Amino acid sequence: YVIAGATSILVRPVLGRHSDAVGRGPAIGFGLGAQLLGLLLIIFADGLPLILIGGFFASLGTALIGSSATALAMDLVDPRHRGRGMATFSMSFQLGAGVGALISGAFADLTGLRSMYYGSLAITLAGILLLAAGVYFRGGYSVEMTWRERVAEVEAQLRQKNMGISNAYRAMILSGGLKPESTWQ
Repeated sequence: YVIAGATSILVRPVLGRHSDAVGRGPAIGFGLGAQLLGLLLIIFADGLPLILIGGFFASLGTALIGSSATALAMDLVDPRHRGRGMATFSMSFQLGAGVGALISGAFADLTGLRSMYYGSLAITLAGILLLAAGVYFRGGYSVEMTWRERVAEVEAQLRQKNMGISNAYRAMILSGGLKPESTWQ
């Protein structure tokens, strides 16, 4: 737990910038890969050093997935409903952690401690498959335009027409009350 907490605290600021730079989906993919590596190291560890290294990579993956998924949720939620959307998203994360702990604890009591890590490995592999399927079926990685990107697009379109954009228009676009294509019509 010390390694998980320390890793999360130390790397989240850097990982947030990574998610902004490469995109949410790729960052989640990197996180799943780090988590997979960490879990495999823990499962096949024959001593404490490998368990600690595995814990670092699993925690790194968890921090990257959590930061990137939160940022993705903020990107996709309508700003008028962002509070409710983030509350629901956070609640689902906490519910998953709580239910997962109950299930993995029950399996550990019945089959031993390594079964918890096998269960986590199965969930990580399912996440990798879901991400890969999403990328495949969408024809590559892309998400709906974020609200900030929408404002930038409208501003660029208005500049092409030699029109300025006022703070009122910007506020209307950010609130979702004005779509880019309707700005100049």
